[in-house]
Order: sequence, then structure tokens, then C-alpha cells
Amino acid sequence: MYFLLFLARLMSLAAADPFKLPTDFDRHAPRIHDIHWQECPGAEDRELRCGRFEVPMDYANETRAGKASLVVIKYPAQNKEKSKLGTLFLNPGGPGKSGVKFLAEDANSRKSISEATGGRYDIVSWDPRGVGETYPRIDCFDNAKQENDFWHDTIPRAGLEARALLTENEDLKSFFEQANEVDRLLQELGERCLKFESNNDTLQYVGTVATVKDMIALHEYLEHPNTTLNYWGFSYGTVIGSYFVNMFPERVGRVVLDGVVDPVFYANKHPHKQWRIQASASDAVFNHFTGLCANAGPERDGTGCALTEEGWSRQQVQEKVKVLMNMMYESKKYSKNKFGSAKIRSIIHHGLYSPTSWPQLAERLQACHDYFTHPATLFRSKCMGPGFGSAPLTANTPLPHYAFQAISCGDAIDPSSITTQMVFEEIVNVTNTISSMFGPSWGAAGFYCHKWPVRAVERYRGPWNRRLANKILVIGNIHDPITPLQSADKVARALGESAVLLRQRNWGHTSLAMHSNCTLKMLEEYFVNNFKPEAGEICGTDQRIFKRRAKKSSSTPHGPSSKDSSTGTVTSSTVPTCPPLAPPRSSFNSLVPSPLSSEPDSTIDSRATLKAHIDEL
Repeated sequence: MYFLLFLARLMSLAAADPFKLPTDFDRHAPRIHDIHWQECPGAEDRELRCGRFEVPMDYANETRAGKASLVVIKYPAQNKEKSKLGTLFLNPGGPGKSGVKFLAEDANSRKSISEATGGRYDIVSWDPRGVGETYPRIDCFDNAKQENDFWHDTIPRAGLEARALLTENEDLKSFFEQANEVDRLLQELGERCLKFESNNDTLQYVGTVATVKDMIALHEYLEHPNTTLNYWGFSYGTVIGSYFVNMFPERVGRVVLDGVVDPVFYANKHPHKQWRIQASASDAVFNHFTGLCANAGPERDGTGCALTEEGWSRQQVQEKVKVLMNMMYESKKYSKNKFGSAKIRSIIHHGLYSPTSWPQLAERLQACHDYFTHPATLFRSKCMGPGFGSAPLTANTPLPHYAFQAISCGDAIDPSSITTQMVFEEIVNVTNTISSMFGPSWGAAGFYCHKWPVRAVERYRGPWNRRLANKILVIGNIHDPITPLQSADKVARALGESAVLLRQRNWGHTSLAMHSNCTLKMLEEYFVNNFKPEAGEICGTDQRIFKRRAKKSSSTPHGPSSKDSSTGTVTSSTVPTCPPLAPPRSSFNSLVPSPLSSEPDSTIDSRATLKAHIDEL
């Protein structure tokens, strides 16, 4: 995962920023009601088109606040034999992820999305307010070095060093001693962002309600006024989708929410509390990562998992990772080593998003284990690869924007009496009661919100159960490390007859994490023919994770049927099939693997625990 992020960063540095804001841009000049489409700078696909679109800065007072300028990208409908069905808007998540770069740089996702829509839609995305080169952009520092120096060697930047649990007095004392410094930094950050010249009172106009209205304005320009709008949102993009369908239920066309964030929690609870749900979900997926690794056996001739030994169980693989974490903790604490347990924890957490990279994640963790037990240059280079340390800062290093904080905190409820000390206490509580692996982390935007100085001028609090003009499709992975299936189920249940839930039996974040012919067919039927899956539908996936060595054939009561629990793939003449969506048009095979045989109860237990956390909040 980190290697992919590293490559993506190199690509973004090599390419020119799409359509920088013109130097003569005047926020209070009359709006231009047009998009001048051009080839996207640096994009390999010459069919992509980019441009700018101007919208009111404040929809409640268009004359006073001036205008915003959105960077927009379009991937034209690819089916040249059939007529176009319209425009499909897309948001890849974040908050703060660039929709322009997602479409321009992620060719695999672009292809999958086009296939899932039958190639019948123009796919349009944009950089929401605060993101990329859209204006307003949320800058809080003059350059990347200044930003790095501000956070240098603090918990928000370096991470939290901890052993398995935050119960030792020495660790707890060291952790809480940093609360005052972090409190001061968060206060100063808010003041810097508020006063930064380029922001110029625009922080209050950044948020999800404004983003929804911007999307509708784009739709009105590209299609027709007062018509239904089509949308596919991933991760935080599902928050945009939930806001849209409930704020404008009469405008709902074909809408997919994929990798669902609970909008009720997002909009109505103190944001630092979200970490307990995310950490619990990550813990459950980590159990599956280590279980699949153990089942695959040791790495040999391109098969197996580098992190396990012959005959090992899931628990033994996990213990090995914990030993590594403790070694790195001790190494940083008692030596000049810059990298400790926080870095390993971060690499594992982000690696869980993409199951197809789990073999590489296992290899890297094994290299780190080998390096700290038997130091060698080879092990060090494999361990200290992408994701370890920061690239040297140069004049060309991109300045980080603070859209992540501005959007999340702009949408949040007022902080009331929340303090940094209470945020620290929540991290300790999550670590000791929910996830010792991921609890001691700093990364959630909600950890900043009690000190963020502004809330958006427009915020939405519900209702979340509106009757929609068209039934929407809600997709949840059964094992998602950041947006658990329970959130998707909750959204679908709240919308009742206006939504249908499709479960994808795989690991990773969103349905794109692993390829599923079943899911792609379901999506195509929905986008092209507006046919919805039956309630309770489950799709499997078609990709291997860890390859297992072939075993000698032996007769079984099930004849030729087979299941490889280490791959997530099922092959059987009696595999369950998805019911026909529109008989006799089509019928799709649903490849549904059963839980790992070596850990039959772990999935049930983790779901029950996670549900308890959600119900409690």
C-alpha cells in the first residue's frame, strides 16, 4: 500500500498541477457560467478533459461572499456503440482526496468504474473546496519545511510510541506529558489557518453541504435543471452521498454508496469518538490478514506468506508482529533509531486497505523482524523502504493542505467542553479496551476538531430516512478496515425501501479493493437498467491473496469441489448463485467463501464487539 502511495506521489510530482488558479482570479468578479474543457496536464489518457467551474461561495448569500472555483475532470463514456445515459459524479473519499488526480492517475479504478457503468456515462469528478487547486484551498503554512518544522517530533507527526497496551505507568506518564504541547500546537494551528492570507475568511465556506450544492450546480450545467443526479461515492464520498440523498431526495437518480461512513455519527457525535469504531474494524481485518498468512504456510517458490512458519496459527503470527513492535519501541527509546512502533503500526494499518498487497506487506514486516534480530544491509533496505521517513524537503515539495481537518471539523458539532486531555484519554481507552494494535495512533481528523476555530456556515444534522425518488445501492465489504459493514447496514436500514444493501465478501477498503465480477455485474445492471440486487445479496471476489502450495489430491466427501481459505476464492459446481435481477436477462455467479477454518469464531466475535461500540455511541 505504501509502495503504491509512493508511486502515486512520484506521478503527481512529475505531472503539472491541473489548471492552477489564474493569478488574476478575482473572487468578487461575476461568475463564468461555462467550463472550457482541455486535455489534462500530465495525464497519460488523452481522452481525459479538465477545466474550471465557478460556483457561489455562499449559496445563501451569493453577492456578499463571492465565488469559488472548482477544478473538474471528465472521462467520456467509453461505449461507442450505445447511447450515453448521462453523467455520473464520483468522489474518491478523504475528506481531502483529489477527485481530479484519482481519475487522472488511477487507471485501474477508472477502468473498473467504466466497466461497472457499461461505459454509458461520462464520469465526472472534481476537487471539492479546500482540495487540490480548487479555490478556496486550505493552506496554513508558507512552505513544506515550515509545516514540517511545526510538527517535528510530536505525536501528530511522529506517531505514538507504545508497547502492546498503554497500561505501564512509564508509558502513560510519557504519553500524557505531551498533552499540553499538543494542545498548544492544535491551538496555534487553528489560529494560523484562520489568519493565513490565502484563506481570507473562506474556512467557513468549506464543508460537505457546500460540496453537495456544488455537485448539483455542476449537474445543472452538464445535464438539465431539476433532473435526477447520478453519483458514486467511496469512503468519505459516502458522506457526500448520504447528505445529498437526504437533503435533495427528489433529485436522486442512480446513487451508490461504497465503503460507508455512518453519517449520523459523523454529523452528530463528537468526532474524536469515531476512532473506536475505526480501530475495532482495523483490528478485525488484522485478524484475517494474520489468519490468511498462517493458512498459506511459509513463503517458498512464490507461494505462501513470508511472516509465518510451518504449522503456525494466526495467534503465533500476531505474536511475531507484537514482538517486532516491542523491538522497535525499545530501539527508538534507547537508541538513536528514528523509527519505532508507530511507524510499523502505520504501515500495517494502511496496508490493510489493499489485500492484494498483503504478500508484500508480510515480506516487509518479515524484513523488519530480520533486521532487528539479525542486522544486515539487505534486511534494512527491505524494511526501511517507502513509508519509512520523509522524503528530503526541496523547493518543489508540495505544501500539504489542511482540507482533511477543514472539512471534517467544519461539518462537526460544536466542541462544547471537549479538551485535548479528553482526546488523549480516549486514545488510551481505545488502546486498552478495543485494539492494542491500532488504538495508540494519531491520525483521525477528529483529534483536531475541538481546537479547530471554525464551523461551516451550513451544516446538516438529518433526517437520514427520507423517501427517495429512486432506490440507491449501498455496498459494504464484510471485512473493511476503516468503514465497517455495520455502517452500511445502518444507512440502508434507515432508508428502508429507498435503499438495498449489497455485501461483498472480501477484505480491504471499498468494493474496488478486490476484483469481483459479481459486484461489477450488479453495478452494471443498476447503472444501465436500474435493476437492484435482492435484499441480503452477497458477492464474492475473484482474486487470490496468498498463493498456497499445491497439495496431493485426496478424495473428499464433496468430490471435485474445492475451497482455498488462504486465497478468498471458491471453486465449486455447487457455489451459490445470485438470483436473476431481471429474468431471463442475466444470472451471475456469486463466489462466497466461508470464514477461515482456523478461526471460525473470530469474525462473529469481532462483529459483535464492533456492534456494541456502535450501539453504545
